[in-house]
Amino acid sequence: TATLNKSGLPFGAVLQPLAPARLPGEEAVPVVGFAGGGVVRCRRCRTYINPFVNWLDGGRRWKCNLCYLVNEVPAEYFGPIDEYGRRRDAHERPELSQGTVEFVASADY
Repeated sequence: TATLNKSGLPFGAVLQPLAPARLPGEEAVPVVGFAGGGVVRCRRCRTYINPFVNWLDGGRRWKCNLCYLVNEVPAEYFGPIDEYGRRRDAHERPELSQGTVEFVASADY
């Protein structure tokens, strides 16, 4: 709160988790499930895999976009990257192509 007070900027948030689609033609939030290994997350800050991570080493590792830790990609989640450093299958994976997804957590969570 000290930083917020120091900045002098107003702060507010409106949250409505899993709100229904409101506009005609608006798509529902995609549901993503990970078989076997569970949800792919950063080892340090626990950020979920998302469209804004950086892919390294031909898709074998990824750098977290929040804490910048380089993480190994689980073997079952591996996918090659293109010449621009993006996953070739990103358009098939909502968690890599859309800003909002719902993750199905395994029993470990």
